[in-house]
Amino acid sequence: MNGTMRVSLWGKRSWCVDVEARLDSGAARTSIDRGFADLLGLAVEGSVKVRNANGSQKRDLVWIEVEDEAGAIVELEASLADRSDLSYPAILGRDYMGVSE
Repeated sequence: MNGTMRVSLWGKRSWCVDVEARLDSGAARTSIDRGFADLLGLAVEGSVKVRNANGSQKRDLVWIEVEDEAGAIVELEASLADRSDLSYPAILGRDYMGVSE
C-alpha cells in the first residue's frame, strides 16, 4: 500500500503537528523528521539500525501518537531522520498499517 494521507503527530506537550505523510509498505517502521520530535518535546527512548537505499544507519527512536482524519489514534515507536530535504516529513510504515514483517 502506497499513497499519502493527512495525519496529526501528537507529542508529550499536548501539541500536534499536521502533516501530509507518505504510506510506505516497503518501510518496516514509521519515520518522522527530527525537528518534529524536538518541537513536540519527544524524548529519545532508544535506537535502531535502519537499512535503506543509502545503506544502513543508527537512528533514535521516540514514542508518538498518529491521528488520522477520522480521529483514529495509533501509538507507535518512530525513528528520527533529517527529512527536511525530502518530499514528505513523515513516512508511515508497516507498523502503522498493522502489517507485520
